[in-house]
Amino acid sequence: MFGVRDLRRCFPAARSLARDDAERLLALGAMEEHPIGTVLFEEGAPATGLHLLLEGVVEVGASLAEGDPVPLGRLAPGEVLGEMGLIENAPRSGRAVAATRVRTLALDREAYRTLAQTGDPLACWLLDVIARGLARRVSSMTARVAYARLQPERAHAVLQDRLERTRRWWEILGPRRRSG
Repeated sequence: MFGVRDLRRCFPAARSLARDDAERLLALGAMEEHPIGTVLFEEGAPATGLHLLLEGVVEVGASLAEGDPVPLGRLAPGEVLGEMGLIENAPRSGRAVAATRVRTLALDREAYRTLAQTGDPLACWLLDVIARGLARRVSSMTARVAYARLQPERAHAVLQDRLERTRRWWEILGPRRRSG
């Protein structure tokens, strides 16, 4: 059974939660396990909530207008994915695929809204975790853009290499996705 100690070990931000809040978080969420290659969510699908990544690695990407997948990054334990599904009522802006066996704690939007409407401190904690994660991603993206502006030829080569690796990765996963 996955308990508070496990949550704090796998998701370090949970160490700041009081024990009863951590227990409530576990009770509100749904523990999910995904084998390698599982699509956690598709771009354009309805967004219903977020995942706290407890174990494994998730590849996230989005499509260009032409449909080519563009890798956006890899998420590791302790990170949040699908957070925009908690914040806004809009379709998923990207795709998330388990690059390894993955375990997440999924929290749906309605559970969060109930917490937020009652002024529950757990809602504030979740927003803080989301804000910190988004700030890290914006900072990383800012650095990438600055690098690309200073060294456009090198940045283009790096992007092409990543696109090629992503295409190969999708080709490998393609048959698994269709069969599942």
